[in-house]
Amino acid sequence: YKADNYTITKSEGTLKITASTTALTITSSTKSWTYDGTVHTDEVYTVTYEGKEVTADSTGKVFTLPTGDTVTITATAAGVKDYDASYSENNTYTYEISNAGSYSSVTANVGTLSIEKAPVTLTSESGEKPYDGTALTKPTVTVSGDGATVFQSEVTDIKATGSVTTVAEGEVTNTITYTEGTNYKADNYTITKSEGTLKITEWKAEKTTPEVTSDYKLGDTIPFTITVTNTSATEDMKGVVVEDPNAVLVAGEGYTVADNKATADIPAGGSVVIKAEHVVTSEDIIAGTVGNKATVKYGDVTKEVEAKSDDIEELNTTLSVNKKVTNAPADGKAFKLGETIEYSITVTNEGNVAYKNVVVKDDLTKFEETIAELGVGESKTFTISYTVTEEDIKTGYVKNTATAKADPVNDKTPEGEDTVTTGDEKDPDGPVPPIEELNTTLSVNTKVTNAPAGGE
Repeated sequence: YKADNYTITKSEGTLKITASTTALTITSSTKSWTYDGTVHTDEVYTVTYEGKEVTADSTGKVFTLPTGDTVTITATAAGVKDYDASYSENNTYTYEISNAGSYSSVTANVGTLSIEKAPVTLTSESGEKPYDGTALTKPTVTVSGDGATVFQSEVTDIKATGSVTTVAEGEVTNTITYTEGTNYKADNYTITKSEGTLKITEWKAEKTTPEVTSDYKLGDTIPFTITVTNTSATEDMKGVVVEDPNAVLVAGEGYTVADNKATADIPAGGSVVIKAEHVVTSEDIIAGTVGNKATVKYGDVTKEVEAKSDDIEELNTTLSVNKKVTNAPADGKAFKLGETIEYSITVTNEGNVAYKNVVVKDDLTKFEETIAELGVGESKTFTISYTVTEEDIKTGYVKNTATAKADPVNDKTPEGEDTVTTGDEKDPDGPVPPIEELNTTLSVNTKVTNAPAGGE
């Protein structure tokens, strides 16, 4: 080839690449988490070209387009930690497209990262117990729900503060409280409180005695029952103590007795019936009634229960005196002048109460003695003596009366007497030797007491 051999004319065209109008869309993810106290990010992206998703490399951030160009994404979102209702399009990023000028329809969509409130349920216990004078508390609180763990890491001293001591307070809410820590934000939680109630129930105690058709007599036994009822539906009554100083407690079902104290554990909703027995005394008869009072103690609370019986026999103040001659005349026939007659005086309490200051008298012998106390059925015997006088011989008998009189009991005076006659009158207790008959013989004995002068 030799250039000189040619006349060459060039008509050269031009070449140009125009920007692609195919839609290229880049989108960051939208995601929500329940609050857990940590910062959350989500570096997940999608790239579509011509409506078709482009596959990312292993980093998830470099996408190779069908054109061979690449889209490289760099995350810039700070992430989210706390609940905020205003979160919007905060999953930010930057991107770089190789040959970027070759693409005219690029759309960058920014997703939203958000935190949902963590649900937490706080539950306090309900409870009741029989009144014992002490406060009922149930401080334990159960924490549940998806936010339970983080909530317990951000607050302290979770407890229920409800307290109830008396029945009059009614149902008390077992209020839940807690102390917020420095990291705690109330907006991060949806807290539901299920607060229980606390209540004191009024346990019951009563004392009864059965009705009878006849009166109780001295020494009879009057039965009583003491019923203690636990009105609580959930709590047992442990260590209930019953005392009855005016009766003897008798062992029975559901309780034990020691030193005249009954002890019982009463289950929720249950009751125990304690038996007691009282023996009728003279004091009861004087009073005309038996008022029996018992105490029931549970915890710091003591209740008194009382029952009485008016079915008591009437007061009997009989006081008997029995006087007897206890010796025989020396000749076995009749008591003579100067001879001693011996008597016994027996005083007996035939009533149903004790007598005090029983004064026993015998006017003939000037005898007087006081018995400080004479119990029911008790007797006291005295021995006295009397010497027969001329007047007794003239009268022909010795009439001797003994009396006994005690202090009044209520409006009745115990008194009695007995007379024994030695001589003409008959002794109602049996034959009594008589007094010798009056002898008025006067003997005259004339006697010469000298001799004649002449001796003859």
